[in-house]
Amino acid sequence: ASNVYRCTGFDLQAWDGNDWTTIHTGTTLGESRRIDLSAPVTTSKLRLQILSSTSPISIWMLKVQDSGNPDPDRSAYDVWQDQHFSLAEINTGLANPQATPANDGVANALKFALGIGDARKAYNGPALTTLTPRAGDLPLFGFFRANRDARYIVEISEDLSAWQTLSTNP
Repeated sequence: ASNVYRCTGFDLQAWDGNDWTTIHTGTTLGESRRIDLSAPVTTSKLRLQILSSTSPISIWMLKVQDSGNPDPDRSAYDVWQDQHFSLAEINTGLANPQATPANDGVANALKFALGIGDARKAYNGPALTTLTPRAGDLPLFGFFRANRDARYIVEISEDLSAWQTLSTNP
């Protein structure tokens, strides 16, 4: 069977009058692919630049419209899923928040919240969190808060069985 999701990397670019500016970077294109930009773009030209693919691709249609505001029925995570997974992968559950498609132990929800790149590739970057001991006090817990739409909950446990919330959206 033919695979319509052959694109593995692309940039959507807008002409600013002097040069091309990337307004969106993604990993998949395909049937009914929708990209909601975070801010309006005014331009005289758009360019879809294919950066990588598993085989030659063809584009049947590219539609651009002024949607005014992103779809209120779609969460930021839904948009992230669309940017990182094909429709087939979403439908099979590979893009679910708890899934670990790279088998690296880092769930999609964490990759979304911490701004980790391609969810299908194993994460081998720096530590996702830091824990700094402090004399006479709880250790200082740190992490990179990459997505303002994610809800961050820091929990603490003395036995790794019973957990209590220490902070929400610190």
